[in-house]
Amino acid sequence: MDLTELRRRLGRPGFPPAAPPEGRGMADSDLLARLEAVRRRGQTAPMRREPALVDRLGGFELAPGVVEVVRRHALALRHGRVPLAWLAEIDGDRGGLLRWRGRLDPERLVFLDTETTGLAGGAGTVAFLIGVARLAAGTLQTRQWLLTAFSGEAALLDRLAVELGRDDVLVSFNGKSFDAPLINTRGRLLGRGEMLRGRAHIDLLHALRRGHARSLPDCRLKTAEGRLLGLDRGHDLPGDQAPAAWRDWLRDGYGARLNEVLAHNRADLLSTAALLAVLAGEGMPGPIFAAPS
Repeated sequence: MDLTELRRRLGRPGFPPAAPPEGRGMADSDLLARLEAVRRRGQTAPMRREPALVDRLGGFELAPGVVEVVRRHALALRHGRVPLAWLAEIDGDRGGLLRWRGRLDPERLVFLDTETTGLAGGAGTVAFLIGVARLAAGTLQTRQWLLTAFSGEAALLDRLAVELGRDDVLVSFNGKSFDAPLINTRGRLLGRGEMLRGRAHIDLLHALRRGHARSLPDCRLKTAEGRLLGLDRGHDLPGDQAPAAWRDWLRDGYGARLNEVLAHNRADLLSTAALLAVLAGEGMPGPIFAAPS
């Protein structure tokens, strides 16, 4: 296979380019060797083992390279000490921490969280898992899309676009600074445009800082979970280990830890939802939003 053919294949989905060594260009022989290694990895990618992974995750194959996993959480359940039923009672920004004017329709709230290949952002960072949660049929429904091959990224973004209605309000924790710009960047690179640009968006990190910067040791989600939600995740997979678990799958077809990644992402979504319920009603009297004991 000559250099021209390898370069042509580099443009195919699933064959990301390898960066040249810093400080110098890559010789043709080096490029050939690197591209040939990429091609071989592509040929042995674990797509043929994907049905087993789909069964393990309890989902279904949405498209080649994308698995969708749906879970429904009864509103009678508590996340920490916060009943999920509080979400259905939200009608606005009662305490003023959200900086939201007018009514909030609980059924138009879409909670968003991603797991990514890195925290630096930029064009080289990929959201390999996107999760959303919303009220549906008397439950809080989580829907997650996991990349099992790079070639599935466009289908993942298309599915996210279908999920979001024009009047939906995004709710995230640090999503305005990280998740939304990352999704916009990936959408632009794949010809989908900046998918989340201009959408209504409540970032709970900002609300938490307004209401609790002086009373909490820091404004991390884990701290808010413990202090405001009464939640201890126990043996939850740390978020910084999620990229390694995903790379294990891409490199070796080893998907044993991907269920833990999905569980971590679901917990983030539930925490974001419960935290919204608390922050939206803080400072107001009444049994629904009273501080839990």
